[in-house]
Amino acid sequence: AKSFNGSSRMDSFSMNEAAPAALQSTAAMADVQVRSEFKDTALFRMVTLDESGTGTFSFKLPDNVTSWYVALAGITPDLYGGTGEAHLRVTLPFFINDSLNTTYLTGDSPFIGVSSYGNDLKEGETITWQITSPQKPAFVQTATGKAFERTNIQLWQLEEGVYDIEIRAISDSGLSDGIKRTIYVTDTYH
Repeated sequence: AKSFNGSSRMDSFSMNEAAPAALQSTAAMADVQVRSEFKDTALFRMVTLDESGTGTFSFKLPDNVTSWYVALAGITPDLYGGTGEAHLRVTLPFFINDSLNTTYLTGDSPFIGVSSYGNDLKEGETITWQITSPQKPAFVQTATGKAFERTNIQLWQLEEGVYDIEIRAISDSGLSDGIKRTIYVTDTYH
């Protein structure tokens, strides 16, 4: 789990190199951990300090791969105050970046743009992608692409409803990541 001190989880999957690549990716996709808790504000909290002026707390960071801005402000009962700030960088050795709207119209057949990044990813490495939706169990769309490059993957022709879209990826070297997004499909915007 990620924590305030900057540690982060590593998503990796070890595959048997003797197995055919297609079988590896199909079986491996089910084991990819899917990140789903994305927030704009990680935490807003008041902390009471001890006699030495120290306060401690811990919390689980959301799944965002980002740089968090940490702002601190304090005031004493006799109206002395102070402030502080820091930046907390959160990343993964391999992660997915997607381009997906949150609302669509009935009948749309949108494409999801997906890319992969990360410090452990090698230029030109092949990425195997899979998109599924629990609300459409028969829908499984797969594609391959290259690290750091955009791959466009089409969804089904949408019907009115709310759908969770799960995007999973595995690199040739066995790195993996998954994200879940929710889309809303309506007959009209009016």
